[in-house]
Amino acid sequence: MLRPSAVRSIALLCLGASACEGLVGSVDVNPAPRRLVTAPEQNGVVEPTQPLAPLPAGTPNEEGVGLPIRGPGTVTPLPPADAGPSPIADAGEAPVDAGPPTPVIPDPRPVLVDGPASALDRVGVDGGGPRLGVCDGGFVIGVRPTANPSDQFGGLRLTFVAPICGTAISNPARFLGLSTEPRIAVTRNDAILTWNETEDFLGQPSTEPPDPALVWDEQPETLCPEAAPALVGLVGEYDPSAPDSEATAAIRSLAIECAPLLVDDSGLNVFAADSGHQVVSNLDSFAADGSDDYDSSCGDGAVVTDVLVHSGYWLDGFELGCSALRSPNLAGEPCSEGRDCQNGSCSDDGACAP
Repeated sequence: MLRPSAVRSIALLCLGASACEGLVGSVDVNPAPRRLVTAPEQNGVVEPTQPLAPLPAGTPNEEGVGLPIRGPGTVTPLPPADAGPSPIADAGEAPVDAGPPTPVIPDPRPVLVDGPASALDRVGVDGGGPRLGVCDGGFVIGVRPTANPSDQFGGLRLTFVAPICGTAISNPARFLGLSTEPRIAVTRNDAILTWNETEDFLGQPSTEPPDPALVWDEQPETLCPEAAPALVGLVGEYDPSAPDSEATAAIRSLAIECAPLLVDDSGLNVFAADSGHQVVSNLDSFAADGSDDYDSSCGDGAVVTDVLVHSGYWLDGFELGCSALRSPNLAGEPCSEGRDCQNGSCSDDGACAP
């Protein structure tokens, strides 16, 4: 389990110290103890690429799967205007083969959330007001905590935690061996964070403490690194029963667990890798000791897509919502059922509808 010394130690596991520091600020990154392997290649934003040299049909991709490469076919060059009748036509010879066809480079595909989120067990208690922060159409890539760092009334604990959202694009050209760009590119997107106002949820959280004796101090952001861009869990220390009130818990510290994103051989299913996880804590953020450790993490390749926060004067508890991801085909690409397509519609001729 994560102890304070581990959360606050300075041991940065990133592909480059300068790259990681530029992304998440002053951070402490530790490999998750139950999944310690080398993280895969870093992700980046997909930029337009020039077609590479033509490849013959059936060339194996980088995963060793032989896939046919579609092209426009062969071309018979026309003779010059003053060259007279075509000798090819006169001789009845076969058309000249212009060589292997130019490969068609598929367009990048948005990565979608595949179905509703499944809630993990609550950490802490169901106290204060419930607020549900959802990454609508995306997933969580980091958090922004708020804390009461004072040792006075209700102090030395977290008072709130808000998710930071991102979206992803899958690059099938890399899967086919036609591009050197990253297979999955993740981009931060603050616009897709919504606070649910249905049922008992209270919507947008307040930034003003409900009592002047409290201190609500917004802490620095903690973001997943490029090598492991998807948040899959929260870990830290807490008091299951707060010493000043047995009716609540006291969340004392928080770090994020992040995972690499992979794509299966079909190119349709995107999932968090079982290995290469990293635990990231921001050294500039508030942290205190608790009597117990907590560890709330998605399984089965799912990633965090929403956070249900129970808070009033301070953070009483939270529940993470986990979802699977999928990168369906674009219009005109092959399909066998509706969920194989971005718009959910597969036509009778086995192609995604426009």
